[in-house]
Amino acid sequence: MLNLRKGGLAVFVIAAMTGPCPSISVWAKPGTPSQSANSTQSQETASASSKDNFDFNFFKSKVEPIFLKERPGHARCYACHSDPNRVFHLERLPEGATEWTEEQSRRNFQTVTRLVAPGDPRSSLLLIHPLAPEAGGDAFHSGGRQFETQNDPDWLTLAEWVRSARTASSRKSHTGSFIYVTNSAGGTVDVVAPATNSVIQVIRGIELPHGINFSPDGSRVYVSDESESVLDVIDRERGEIIKKVSLSGRPNNLTITRDGRRVLVGIRTLPGAVDVIDTTSLTLAKTIPINRSIHNIYVTPDGKYAVAGSIESKSATVIDLQTQWRAPHGF
Repeated sequence: MLNLRKGGLAVFVIAAMTGPCPSISVWAKPGTPSQSANSTQSQETASASSKDNFDFNFFKSKVEPIFLKERPGHARCYACHSDPNRVFHLERLPEGATEWTEEQSRRNFQTVTRLVAPGDPRSSLLLIHPLAPEAGGDAFHSGGRQFETQNDPDWLTLAEWVRSARTASSRKSHTGSFIYVTNSAGGTVDVVAPATNSVIQVIRGIELPHGINFSPDGSRVYVSDESESVLDVIDRERGEIIKKVSLSGRPNNLTITRDGRRVLVGIRTLPGAVDVIDTTSLTLAKTIPINRSIHNIYVTPDGKYAVAGSIESKSATVIDLQTQWRAPHGF
């Protein structure tokens, strides 16, 4: 499904999306001509200038020792990554030394800041590549799995350092419009920056994402989750799920009222319905029976009606949003 509102926004075809039939939506900073969206963050961001916004002292005192640590059943990170042909290259320790010189640490710092996404640990190659796949890591890492879970103390230290970085380049990248893509077979939502035609954030933890929409202020992303029959509520800036709201059945697409107070989710499971989620309490406030499976749902520009479409019955149902959810009319 395509759900793009155009307002002077160039639309790009983004390649290499995982999963068939992705849903695409566009989010624009409130107050700009375009609004609505789908998916973010790059595996290798952080420009040369952004390194000044990371905490070097934290890096030297807490992050670098992790690279030299001997973990049971694993070689040290340093053992492989001191090889000069590595993208993640660590400086060779001086003969007999157990830690790097200040100058070497500065060079390590420069290298590592190119492998992290400021403020977003889960989109940073440094943290995801050595993490076990079942914990959200990459499928392959030649050095084995240094971190079995995201609760590993050393992984959390790395995450703390990355999360604390709020760079000027990062702030700039989070303005304007973004394309959000739900990869239904891949279990992720990708956020794409049209300016660079690149993925800048990856939202994980949703096995079968389908529909997507946004709060009017842009602080939240709402995603319908077919696998768990829930509405996932996501902090847009951090790309993290903050709440899973149980629905009455398997959802498809969704929309939001103009005031942002209610999310309307089309329920595909027969007998079919529209679920109404209160965005203040983040609870299922009402289920409106439709008696036909619902795939798409939209709110009219004047905000007075919701229109729910059914593929199987080839029909649309109009719901009056102004009269306490009066019984819907189908045609």
